[in-house]
Amino acid sequence: MARRVTLTALSIAISGLLIIALISIMRPFGVEKKSSHTGLSSANLNDGWTEGAWMDEAPRRLSRQIDPAGKRLEEALKGQREFAEGERRGSASYDPALMVSVASVVKRYEAKEESMVLVDVREHSAFMRCHIPGSINVPLHAVKTKTFLRSTPLVLVDDGFPCERLEDQCRRLRASGFMSWLLEGGLNAWREAGAPMEGEQVGQHELNRLSPQRLFEGKDHEHWVAIDVRGRKGSNERLPFTRVISPGLPESAAVFVAPIAQLQKKAQEQPPVFFVVYNEDGKQYEEVEQTLTRAGIKNAFYLKGGVVGYNAFLDQSRAVFEKDDQSRRTFNKCSGCP
Repeated sequence: MARRVTLTALSIAISGLLIIALISIMRPFGVEKKSSHTGLSSANLNDGWTEGAWMDEAPRRLSRQIDPAGKRLEEALKGQREFAEGERRGSASYDPALMVSVASVVKRYEAKEESMVLVDVREHSAFMRCHIPGSINVPLHAVKTKTFLRSTPLVLVDDGFPCERLEDQCRRLRASGFMSWLLEGGLNAWREAGAPMEGEQVGQHELNRLSPQRLFEGKDHEHWVAIDVRGRKGSNERLPFTRVISPGLPESAAVFVAPIAQLQKKAQEQPPVFFVVYNEDGKQYEEVEQTLTRAGIKNAFYLKGGVVGYNAFLDQSRAVFEKDDQSRRTFNKCSGCP
């Protein structure tokens, strides 16, 4: 009799522990707090949303003990991870709520409105070469530390190539109480509009020259199209292009521009499209640039170094990573390890 009572008590205790574990695991699926500034969930505003990583193993252990409850839990967790991945992919999309047009900013700029600050977030050397008169230079990561800017509308300015990092930072600033926007098309669009600029002419002209690093940073953004002007087929296997048109060289301006102009026309009713022009070595873009400019094509960037330069950047980055990884492994070895 005593043994039966003991077994019953043990069974109740185990059931209680399983219920507590199930409740603790299901807790993350509560309603998330929304940001009053952007309407995005708080998870969208945190670095490295990695809930899926630590929620993976526990349900698997539990599902081996509880069925079909474990199966339902696995399905719920899968849906949560898919939602998180969708949110991360969506953050790379064009968000018109973050943008302010060049025309709107120019109008306020020319009216000398003091209730607006243009914050150039490029490197200081690039800022010194050319910038919008009256703008201030603050690194992107440091804007949040400038508390005196909280009470003033901010327009963040960069070269104009779409970048998830910049859009994400703008959302974070809004969540922190800043009134922040992004200059749509950046300095490149500002220059194309003929708006005031100061600095070197060469620096202004190179605003639409895209480094391999910048291309790599913006590779996940979905609103840009690559234009292959090599005039011959070549390998694209290491280039991050999902949409490519190959009009060849502009021997006939009308034929060359037609597919590009069609894409830009469609974009007038949709988020704007950005073009990345590339050839094999990044040289002699002048003829292509003149043709696109005369045709009124906007938001065109030209890849420095072309295919060769981008592949060299990837090789160099990989070599640096492997060297750092090897250094960490060597440093972390104990003195007695072989």
